[in-house]
Amino acid sequence: MIAARLHAWDTAPDLEETAFPGPPREGEVIVEVEAAAVTHLDLTVMTGTFTHRPALPFTPGTAGVGTVVEGDAALLGRRVLVRGGGIGLDRDGTWAERVGVPVDAIREVPRETDAALAATCYSPMTTAWAAVEAVGRIREGERVLVTGAAGAVGSLCVQLAARAGAYVVAVVRDGAAAGAVPDAAHEVLVRPAAAEVTVEGEADVLLDTVGGDTVPSFLGAMRPGGRAVLIGTWPVPRSVSTCPR
Repeated sequence: MIAARLHAWDTAPDLEETAFPGPPREGEVIVEVEAAAVTHLDLTVMTGTFTHRPALPFTPGTAGVGTVVEGDAALLGRRVLVRGGGIGLDRDGTWAERVGVPVDAIREVPRETDAALAATCYSPMTTAWAAVEAVGRIREGERVLVTGAAGAVGSLCVQLAARAGAYVVAVVRDGAAAGAVPDAAHEVLVRPAAAEVTVEGEADVLLDTVGGDTVPSFLGAMRPGGRAVLIGTWPVPRSVSTCPR
């Protein structure tokens, strides 16, 4: 079969012929891949700077969609999402025509769903849902500030927060990104510099998908007792002033 194989860190993988995955072991299946995602995690692992470094050469790909072609008879022919179970990390990933996966790393997806959409939506959608619902606990009538609102996670945060009944202020880095913000946003603010805050003391919730120094820069935009949800990463400053309750 054809697979994308990484032979050196921080390089592009090579398309090459390689052996089909062996017969599935107990608790595993073979999936014929229709579409595979290129995720942020994949790109980070490929740099060789991630905490986890698979043995080279290996096939990247932590998510994908395909059909079960070998393994448990009850699963044969099912169209599934592949994600988890060490796929693309501890074992070869989805950037191949076929991939061997643990049964607990698959979940069935509707046959009518577009393969590329099914392969790529799970990670940003669940991240956004957790930020808006489980962590942010956004309620109707709240004012929500979403940074990186044109990105994969940010755009979904905008839509889910608006669906929850919040007034959503979308923040983007430049005018070009402003055009990619979903229509669900009530306002779109262009913030060319991290230190520039255009909303003072009005936000109930900050959903930050950018990281860096964004959270400390935007603390002044939040009302006392406001909530900040960090989806990106940011360096710990020497001191951070928080909103008093």
